[in-house]
Amino acid sequence: VELICDLRLKGFQVVLVSSGAVGLGCHHMRMSRPSTVIGKQAAAAIGQGRLMRMYDDAFAYHNQKVAQLLLARQWFLEKENYAQFQATLFELLRMGVVPIVNENDAFTNDQIRFGDNDTLAAYLAVTISAHWLFLLTDVDCLYTANPRSHSDA
Repeated sequence: VELICDLRLKGFQVVLVSSGAVGLGCHHMRMSRPSTVIGKQAAAAIGQGRLMRMYDDAFAYHNQKVAQLLLARQWFLEKENYAQFQATLFELLRMGVVPIVNENDAFTNDQIRFGDNDTLAAYLAVTISAHWLFLLTDVDCLYTANPRSHSDA
């Protein structure tokens, strides 16, 4: 959060793509991660507000406003929806707000999911013609290809 606020002070426009709604929902309910799609969607619905409250509090400490955008893949595929969310995203950036984007996990299913937030972030980077895309991850190294499908990556 502090790094994002520092970048904003230097004139950069930043969009944060974040996950965590399902995990926070499970934590709040004191339950293990559900194995069913409906269970994960319910946990996401419980956790998303808590996730945003945490971000709002953290950014408020630095006097930075934030906004939540929950997206689904079909928003990128339907021209009218794409134009609408793109306009909203640009307006938030114009207002000096940091958009915090997550997939709308409470309503998406496996057929219409991005699959992961790295993919969502890539779509967003193209949408806003970003100069940079930084992915913070728990992967230990940089791969030249997907190591799940390329053993020589």
